[in-house]
Amino acid sequence: MPEDAANFYFKIMDWISDYYRKPNKETSIKIAFRYINSTSSSMLMRIFHTLKNLQETDKTNIQCTWYYEKEDQHMKEYVEEVARRADNISFNVLPTEEIN
Repeated sequence: MPEDAANFYFKIMDWISDYYRKPNKETSIKIAFRYINSTSSSMLMRIFHTLKNLQETDKTNIQCTWYYEKEDQHMKEYVEEVARRADNISFNVLPTEEIN
């Protein structure tokens, strides 16, 4: 993760704003983090709030596959919280041995 995490996520938010105008019928998102700091946590919640709104437009069907290291229960709980808040998005939360 770059030192300026907020700037990194703002670029993603800009991309999502552009994508919002003309999304694909199917949107597949794959995520894997070894660690999420407070800035990343906040920005990911914003991103998924925006994606939840996009899903509500019925322009696309969003599916998210989120990998977490199987020993990291904190990450699993965080992902489950994101999935609860973005409840109209299909989440597949998968444990993995190691995230590179």
